[in-house]
Amino acid sequence: MHYFGIMIVVKRKGLYLDDQDLQLIAAIMRQYGCVSESQAVRLALRALAARPLFPPVNLPPPGKPGPKPKVKGKGKKA
Repeated sequence: MHYFGIMIVVKRKGLYLDDQDLQLIAAIMRQYGCVSESQAVRLALRALAARPLFPPVNLPPPGKPGPKPKVKGKGKKA
């Protein structure tokens, strides 16, 4: 991606989010006027990196991926 002659590298990552995570992202979007979930997540990451929590918090267990979504149109042909 190029923006005014500067090359910007963008990586897409998949995140596993539960309902609580989505509610927190929505709250950040409302409070800070973020226009997308990605913008809210980036804001939260930058804020936490700038001001780490002390004492450290207990992290929730890592999320596990759910079942893969079924893709229509693949399979046996009639």
